[in-house]
Amino acid sequence: MHLSNGDRLGRYEILEPLGAGGMGEVYRARDHELDRDVAVKVLPEAVARDPDRLARFKREAKAVARLSHPSILEIYDFGRQDDVSYTVTELLEGEDLSDHLQSVGGPMPWKEVRRVGAAVADGLAAAQGNGVVQRDLKPSNIMICSDGRVKILDFGLARFHEPATPEAETASATPALSTPGTVMGTVGYMSPEQVRGEAADARSDIFSLGCVLYEMLSGHRTFKRDTSAETMTAILREEPESFTEAGVEVAPEVAEIVERCLEKNPDRRFQSAADLAFALRGAAIDTGPPVTRPHPASGGHRGRWMLPSSASLPSRSMLAPGKAFKPAVKMLLERGDIEVTDLNEANNRCKAVVGDRTLTFRVIESGEGRSRMSILIGGGDGTEANQQLADALMQQICGRLEVACEHAR
Repeated sequence: MHLSNGDRLGRYEILEPLGAGGMGEVYRARDHELDRDVAVKVLPEAVARDPDRLARFKREAKAVARLSHPSILEIYDFGRQDDVSYTVTELLEGEDLSDHLQSVGGPMPWKEVRRVGAAVADGLAAAQGNGVVQRDLKPSNIMICSDGRVKILDFGLARFHEPATPEAETASATPALSTPGTVMGTVGYMSPEQVRGEAADARSDIFSLGCVLYEMLSGHRTFKRDTSAETMTAILREEPESFTEAGVEVAPEVAEIVERCLEKNPDRRFQSAADLAFALRGAAIDTGPPVTRPHPASGGHRGRWMLPSSASLPSRSMLAPGKAFKPAVKMLLERGDIEVTDLNEANNRCKAVVGDRTLTFRVIESGEGRSRMSILIGGGDGTEANQQLADALMQQICGRLEVACEHAR
């Protein structure tokens, strides 16, 4: 149903249209009770007239409303007037990431990619912590606000603690927005399991965010093909063009973070958005030389870098990153088999070599008087041996600092 300026939905007066899509029409409106401008989304008639779908949509709206996170669009209200069902959210000023990428016309600076990516990962982590899977993450669902905030806009396809059904888990071959009750997302940003029509969990969102990170870093879509069918085939069977082939310079550890997100097997991705946010914030600000992606044999792990072996320092220890970093590095040097090649005390970061392996160690502030440490090891005999070494080193560091390790896999 199309609304005109001056129409009323309860206490909300329609001021102007903002946009429209498969999930409804969005308007700027005035909340006369609280004297503020808001965004009103009118749901499609197919949803509003179907009691089951409407009830599902309302449950999802309630689930998202409970999240209350700075990186998630805040939902204020859900109402119905006559045959019109609508949701009311905060009104944001700015541009969505899709428009921003078009205006940039190429790769975004890593510092901005890291800021946007980490903020989105924070929002996904909050959703995942409440059992909500977004399932349709893409640039047009990410808002870069005029004041610098980053918001995930649309949880219209969100899934939360509901048993999977054949109807609810059906993939679609259309590139447009989906309708509630399906797990189709948007072709080009869907995970392999979504393409196959399987249930999507938190790791599907991580794959989608990997596609967004790749697009921000390279300036083009991760799996763009001529048709939807070809795009979905690429998601299932092909690797994205390397950053070197795309003609952009990306630091190796940054490329490996993106590759980790884009693993075909969900078990090989970051297992939580919180881990991904931490990895992004721990990566270097500056970009290094172009990255050449290895091409392993079928079934092998294609990345050299391990998911960080990490630990949290309890707030009772009151160890700031700088005070944790120095004794940790001292312990590493005392081993005798580690040669530090780059020590950056200002950023609490060091790089080293261990035989034929490379090592990166970082300590960052994680808020509330806590610090977090990460070790990434590449090269050598493979991922399992590297993970064992990373775990052993982290245990030694935690022992030196007399804190407990909380490994994040």
